[in-house]
Amino acid sequence: YTDQIKYVMAMPEEDKKAYDNNVMNMQKLLRKCDFAITSTDCLAEELRKYIPKVYINRNVASEKMIQLSKEAIVKIKKDNTKVKIGYFSGSITHNSDFQMILSVIEDIMKCYKHVELCVVGELDIPDELKKYEDRIVKLPFSDWQKLPEMIAGVDINLAPLEDTIFNRAKSENKWVEAALVKVPTVASDIGAFHDSIENGVDGVLCSDKEEWKNALEKLILDPEYRRRLGNTAYDNCVMY
Repeated sequence: YTDQIKYVMAMPEEDKKAYDNNVMNMQKLLRKCDFAITSTDCLAEELRKYIPKVYINRNVASEKMIQLSKEAIVKIKKDNTKVKIGYFSGSITHNSDFQMILSVIEDIMKCYKHVELCVVGELDIPDELKKYEDRIVKLPFSDWQKLPEMIAGVDINLAPLEDTIFNRAKSENKWVEAALVKVPTVASDIGAFHDSIENGVDGVLCSDKEEWKNALEKLILDPEYRRRLGNTAYDNCVMY
C-alpha cells in the first residue's frame, strides 16, 4: 500500500523502511482482533482481506465543529467583487493531488482576473502560479478550530484526489467541513466523495480536467448556483 504514496516513496531508504515496518506491525495487530471498525467502504473492503468482520461507521463532525462553523457563517463577510477558490491541503502528501488540476487552475487564474486562490497547509505553490502571486494567499497549517473561519472565507472548495487505492480509502471530510459553512465543493469522483456527494446538487464531482474546468467556470460565473449548492450541502450534511 505505501508504495502507492508518492511522498512515502520519496523518503530516504532507511525512513521508508521504518515507515513500512510500522505499517506491517499494524497489520499484525489487526490480524489478532475479532473485528474492525472503519470509516469508508474502500477501507472496509481492504480490511476484510485481513479480518473477516468489518463494520463501517462514517466520520461526522463534532458538536464543537458544528458550533464553530455556525459562528463562522455569521462572522465572515465576503467581498462580492471577488471569487475565492480555496485549497486546504493538510499534509504535504497532497502536492501530487493539486498537480493533477494545476493546468486548470492556471487557466482559471489567467481568464478570470477577479478570482483569487487561497492555499492552506503544507502545499508548495507551483512555479506556474507564481505569476499570479498577487492573487494568491498562502496560510500555514493551522489548528482545526480555525478551519471553519478559513473555509467560510472562500467561495469554492477544491478537493482533488489522484485515483489510487490510498485516496479511495479516504473519507469525505473535506466536503463535510466546507458544507458546514455553506461552501460548495468540487471534488474528484472517487471513493467517499462519490458515495457522499450528489453531483450538481450538493457538490460537483469531476473525472477529468475538462470537467474540472467546466465546474469551476460555472461556479465562478453563477453566484446563485454557488449559493444553492452550498446551502444544500449544509442541509444534507447536518441531517446526515
